[in-house]
Amino acid sequence: MINDIEHSLYDWLFNYNTYTKQWNAFHRDDKEAYFGNGKECKSKIASKTIDTLLYMIITTNGKPENFESIVDVVEDE
Repeated sequence: MINDIEHSLYDWLFNYNTYTKQWNAFHRDDKEAYFGNGKECKSKIASKTIDTLLYMIITTNGKPENFESIVDVVEDE
């Protein structure tokens, strides 16, 4: 049986960028947007540590629309 933590991580993909030295996570539904043009990827989150991404996803039960409730959102310019 899947526990709540495993369930909240379902459908999330992780990618490490060696140039920026950051981990990125995004929902599977946004994979074309992430690999095509990252700015259009609505679920993308980034951090220097994968633990931060795991915390964000687990805390919000895997729902990107809830990320703003736990962090200050900084828009790319």
